Amino acid sequence: MKPRTALAFAALCLLSGSAWMIDQFYPEILSGPLRTAAHDGFLAILFALASLRSRRKRLTQRLWLELALCGIALFALPIILATGSGGEVASLTIILISTSIPAIVVFLTAQTVFGGDDNPMRLLLPALCGLGGASLLLPFTWPVSLSGEVWFIAIILSAILSALAAIHLHRILPRAGILHALTVLCVSAAIASALCYRVGYSPILAWTHTQLLIELLRTLILEAPIFFLLIYLIREMNPIAISARYVLIPLITIIESYLVERPHAEWTTFVGVLLMAFSAAILIRTPPRDITL
Repeated sequence: MKPRTALAFAALCLLSGSAWMIDQFYPEILSGPLRTAAHDGFLAILFALASLRSRRKRLTQRLWLELALCGIALFALPIILATGSGGEVASLTIILISTSIPAIVVFLTAQTVFGGDDNPMRLLLPALCGLGGASLLLPFTWPVSLSGEVWFIAIILSAILSALAAIHLHRILPRAGILHALTVLCVSAAIASALCYRVGYSPILAWTHTQLLIELLRTLILEAPIFFLLIYLIREMNPIAISARYVLIPLITIIESYLVERPHAEWTTFVGVLLMAFSAAILIRTPPRDITL
């Protein structure tokens, strides 16, 4: 991995994994699809203004559509489903499902390779190690109702769609340009989320000017760099390598929470951390390759 790419990946994981600390001091004033609609809509405007100086040709209608569908699958649908489950699927269970995405990416990319020593299926075990390690740290709770089971299945399908979207983005991003792509991705996610704003909706409480300023700064200083780094890395890294973030980001959050709260740690905690770290380290080393899926 190039040093610039490695630095960008480290920054992405640290920013994403440490965001919970900000929430401890400055809770968000919006949540669920409504938050995604507001934040992604604001980011879409910023990226659109930044792309005005770009000399890249205008996107074709087909590319617009492909980017829009990827934006919904990656940024809107997971939030809509997680919020819509309304507690019927535990939040930690949803995070645990997300750690299975590297294994899904490995399986999907392996379908484009037939034989040879570099078949991605050899990475399935390390990817599953990440899921196994996460299962030692995050409790899994099976839904207790039929509706909860339906939401659970929908969230699993959303994880598969996220994997497909990331793989497809890796293939089409060189033709789009990062700023143009970010604009379309954010617009599509914002529109889809706005259409589903009633999912998990709760009345908006009055907020102060200070809270609004903090929300804007959070979007500018934290979320904008995360979005930019993510799309840049999806373009530059192998889909399997960038999927390691689904293991590494929760791992960083877990380690930081243990350092801050200092709870008693069982032996399973150390085994889980080692398995997740091992999984991420192996997946990140996956060399770039052409993805035809």
